[in-house]
Amino acid sequence: MAYTLRTGGHVRIDALLIHLPKRIQIVLDYAAIAMIGCFGYVLSLYVWSMTYDSFVLGARATSLIRTPLFIPQSLMGLGFTILTLEAAIIFAAGLLGSTVHGTLESPPVLNRPAP
Repeated sequence: MAYTLRTGGHVRIDALLIHLPKRIQIVLDYAAIAMIGCFGYVLSLYVWSMTYDSFVLGARATSLIRTPLFIPQSLMGLGFTILTLEAAIIFAAGLLGSTVHGTLESPPVLNRPAP
């Protein structure tokens, strides 16, 4: 998910967004990145908590190889943590770029082609 966020590959429905003024579009872009970051943060907290519980309890998969559940759960937690960090980096880079240029600019991966 973090790679898809970085490359701008997440599906967005911009049917109404493209008809709004540019400044409002940019503010909504930052809101979208912030929401993605919050989503990743909340999920990573819950997944890491579940991973810890599985580790402490010694929970194992019901398959024949009886994989310890904390292994795949930790990979999922790592993925959501990276998504959260990526969203924070994109948000901060956009604000830093806006500060340097003295004008509000779109976050780096959400730049759309001109209509």
